[in-house]
Amino acid sequence: MHMNKKNMMRCLEFVIFMLYVQITKKEIKELSETLLFSFLNTINTAGMSCVDIDGLAEFLGLTIVYENIAEADKNKVAFFSDGKKPLCVFRKGKTSMVRFSANTIVIDNYLRRIDMSSKRRYTIAHEIGHYVLG
Repeated sequence: MHMNKKNMMRCLEFVIFMLYVQITKKEIKELSETLLFSFLNTINTAGMSCVDIDGLAEFLGLTIVYENIAEADKNKVAFFSDGKKPLCVFRKGKTSMVRFSANTIVIDNYLRRIDMSSKRRYTIAHEIGHYVLG
């Protein structure tokens, strides 16, 4: 399932609301709309069935990388790097703490599977919410 523009905006609104409840719902909606439409005005949307969430991240100056996340919290599927805090990842047969550049979204490799497309897109939108409200 792909998220269309309306659902992507709702996702961004929800993430922003959950992270920062002191912002009014109206402000969240305005922020989400401004962000989304600023991005959409820079690309050709003809025939577009869903928002290019990777493109939105790039538009905001964010980098997306995929790793095998090996944190103690097995539910951790993503990480927004501030450039300081390291993340435990599994590489070349061993775990190691890696410090990613600031403004990097690290997504667990299993979300690259085709059947995880919706969860991957939602997760990236969630991490964009962290960045926007930073």
